[in-house]
Amino acid sequence: MRAASFFAVAIVSAISALPGAAQPAPAPVSGQLTVDGDTIAPVNAVAVWTTNGDERHLQVVMAPAAIEASGTERTLDPASAIRQSIDGDSITITLASDGSLHMVYVYIEEGSRNFGLGSGGVAEVAIADGRVAGRVFTEGEASIGDTPIAFDLRFDVPILPERAPGQPLPAGGGDAGAAYLALTAAKRTGDAAALARHLPASDLGLVEPDGSFPDWLLDSIREMAPQEMTVNGGELFDGWAILEVEGKDWSGDAVAGRVLMERDGNTWRFLQEDLRMVW
Repeated sequence: MRAASFFAVAIVSAISALPGAAQPAPAPVSGQLTVDGDTIAPVNAVAVWTTNGDERHLQVVMAPAAIEASGTERTLDPASAIRQSIDGDSITITLASDGSLHMVYVYIEEGSRNFGLGSGGVAEVAIADGRVAGRVFTEGEASIGDTPIAFDLRFDVPILPERAPGQPLPAGGGDAGAAYLALTAAKRTGDAAALARHLPASDLGLVEPDGSFPDWLLDSIREMAPQEMTVNGGELFDGWAILEVEGKDWSGDAVAGRVLMERDGNTWRFLQEDLRMVW
């Protein structure tokens, strides 16, 4: 998820612009992982709960480099935001709530290579009192297709505090929902004034000095605009909101998910969305 343009909004992270409450510092981890000829020896790790539908998992993100965990409570996907903060390789261990191993995901910066192992590893892990500790390893060598992978990782990691619930928003999402719907409508029509009002401030560097958008950019926005979108509710926090939305994307496929909005003076700006196809 390393988007370069604002109209690829489904994968844009705004973590760098979001101040957050104090979080536990990344904790050391020992051991190493070898895959496709590369070896990662992480020294920092952070754990965070994630929810996908009815499934609840604990993700332990590890890296040889520094890990930035502040502000993640103000993102839609804290684990992804943490991974994006890492300069270089990373490992993500996903555990079920009982501590069993669900997935091992590896990112190798050289060549932007990704590997995911869903079986073949063992977890001897305990989750209690705001920490996760233990060992995750392969017995010998496993494989991802034809790619060999082996790891032995030990950690004792604080789990980031979970976000407290916000004030429930009604259907329509209040002012934040109205702003999001105004933005999606503006994408379909190419309304430059509404786009400038509700897009992230960091994305407005492409706007012309007279306040207009280049024609090529408006064409791209219109092509990728959702055909329709509805706000079903959400949560309101201090200066920001998470909206629950559904509708049809640019191609007409049914989608549903969440949208992150931030108050900016008298208006609301879009920051991030996480939409999935609905079958």
